[in-house]
Amino acid sequence: MDGIDALREPGKVRRKLRVVLAGERTLYWKLTAMENLLLFGGLHDLPQREVRPRAAELLELVGLSGYADVSVEKFSTGMRKRLAIARALIHRPPILILDEPTAGLDPHGVEDVWEVLRALREGGTTLLMATHNMLEAERLPTRLLLIEQGRLLADGTPQGIAALSGTGQAAVLTLGSRPEVAQDLLVHELGDGRCSLTAPVEHLPALLAQLQADAVPVIGVEIVESGLWEAFLRLTGRPFDRADIPEGKE
Repeated sequence: MDGIDALREPGKVRRKLRVVLAGERTLYWKLTAMENLLLFGGLHDLPQREVRPRAAELLELVGLSGYADVSVEKFSTGMRKRLAIARALIHRPPILILDEPTAGLDPHGVEDVWEVLRALREGGTTLLMATHNMLEAERLPTRLLLIEQGRLLADGTPQGIAALSGTGQAAVLTLGSRPEVAQDLLVHELGDGRCSLTAPVEHLPALLAQLQADAVPVIGVEIVESGLWEAFLRLTGRPFDRADIPEGKE
């Protein structure tokens, strides 16, 4: 890692990286944001004259300068996520490992975290991030690995992986109710009982026939360029096909 053999010199490797976990209990909630950063700076043996300016710099980076003296227990989930990133960066590690950094956040919170991560990447920090969010996987990485159950499915850019999977286009259907054939398909609830369903475009005729047989109202159909979600389903060998139709529904 960063040119160091992790088996021979694990101590040096640990000093090169920091981890931001998905859980929120990586901070002391009774302390303020500034106190948390000062504490962790001390644990990393940073000189006292450097810790406070570094903490102030990180609070500015993650957009929490105005909350430096507020206890973490009063923070929102998104604010705690950003402070956890600042805590991990207190000793300037060149490598940052993140586990589901936007899990549980609303769209505004997600954008705030993405803004921080983009700034870090542009500043030269290497980010290694695990996520189940396909939109996140498309927007952030320069290199993407798709993994299922410990098996590497693809390695490349998001665009290259989508092309490698041969997905091409996808059909997005707006339906009046949730269908029984939705297994392994991308489904979004739209409210009022309606939902949108995404499937490979080549399966559209069979899907429409099945929806008609099940008396599921089809409100609209749109053909779009498919992305990583469809690529993942295709590469895992679980695209929509007749095997997905429940027994007795053919």
